[in-house]
Amino acid sequence: MLHGASRVLLVSDGFSGDALARQRLLDLGRHAGVSVLVVADPLELAPAPPGRYPFEHAGERCEVLLQSERQRSDFRQALGAGPARLGELAQSLGLRWNSIDTAADAFDAVSSLLGARRTAR
Repeated sequence: MLHGASRVLLVSDGFSGDALARQRLLDLGRHAGVSVLVVADPLELAPAPPGRYPFEHAGERCEVLLQSERQRSDFRQALGAGPARLGELAQSLGLRWNSIDTAADAFDAVSSLLGARRTAR
């Protein structure tokens, strides 16, 4: 979080967006201007190309085979649920928000949310 001039910028992948998070955002919004930057992996934003994808979680490695359009779409929807949920939450609360992928330069997105302007170099 970034605090300053009664503004808060929440940067999150959205995987902790639940009823408690909603209430905390409402409470925080009573004391500060809240903006949300949703950060998502490119695989969460668009269907992956067909192929085999290695994943590791909790020390266990597996491989996911994504060939059909439906497999790739279902995978993107499941993987992208957190970021989508946070974007929907921010929008439903009337908060300023933006979404970027992990490969993007966050400067412009953060600047737009905080109302800053890029200076000429």
